[in-house]
Amino acid sequence: MIHFLWPSFSKDHRHPPCTLEIGDIEDFDFSECAKQIYKILNTLEVCGLINKCPHNNENDIFLVIKKLLNDIDFEDDKLQISEYKHIRIEFRDELVSLEVFVGV
Repeated sequence: MIHFLWPSFSKDHRHPPCTLEIGDIEDFDFSECAKQIYKILNTLEVCGLINKCPHNNENDIFLVIKKLLNDIDFEDDKLQISEYKHIRIEFRDELVSLEVFVGV
């Protein structure tokens, strides 16, 4: 667990934010995003920034991402946000963003 709080710089693999165009969504593999989100939420839990990670595993997060994507109407260009248990999908200007959020 210490690598969540004090990561080794030799193993530092930064992940770019996940923002996709509409045409890229269907073929995109969200499993890496699910892994990254699970690590982030567990780190926030360990640090005491959230009470408990609300997801049981990476597969649970993957299914939430798919559900949130189904909530978005890609034919409508106005801002749309779908969120559930610290995971948010935002659709704006024909771009889809996947985010982790913590409300205060």
